[in-house]
Amino acid sequence: MASVTVLKLLPRTQRAVARDGLTSIACDSIGFDSNHNRKGKPMNSEMSKLVDRVVQLHVACCVSNIVERMFVHEPELRDEVINAYARSCPKCGTPVPSKVDESEPFVCTCCKTKLGLLDVDYELQDVLEWHVVSDWLASKLIEHDEVVHHDVYGLTVWGRCTSGQLIAADDVIIKITRELYGEDCNV
Repeated sequence: MASVTVLKLLPRTQRAVARDGLTSIACDSIGFDSNHNRKGKPMNSEMSKLVDRVVQLHVACCVSNIVERMFVHEPELRDEVINAYARSCPKCGTPVPSKVDESEPFVCTCCKTKLGLLDVDYELQDVLEWHVVSDWLASKLIEHDEVVHHDVYGLTVWGRCTSGQLIAADDVIIKITRELYGEDCNV
């Protein structure tokens, strides 16, 4: 396995530079100054600042190129990805949380069908971007059934299934921020 050395991580700009032996990659985290969530709803300025703060503190940079190259050269590492498969109700497609207890059937919130874990549809999640995140954020993302890998050349990465918008506009980041600062935060 090629070793990666993180050469510099500047907290103010959240800019990281890594070298994987073949190419140098410089990447900036995104998600600053967002004022809308993914559904286009405006956030109040206090909530927007809190969400941006969570992103600034816990998302370092995009490492999609490195992770995808790693999976090509070492495909067995894909097996270590947490929540790689999304679970859904086969009748209506409603997501089934990973926290479902195996001993009790899950009742779909949409169609009220009782499902055992073998009745659930499993579909590989379509990860569009990989971002280096803090261990704290990784644990919160796992709680929300997000894709996470704990050892990409020693880094913890989040497999983001959205692209083309600010990270701070992702529903999961807004939910985590609400949990952290309380439900009183309006979005």
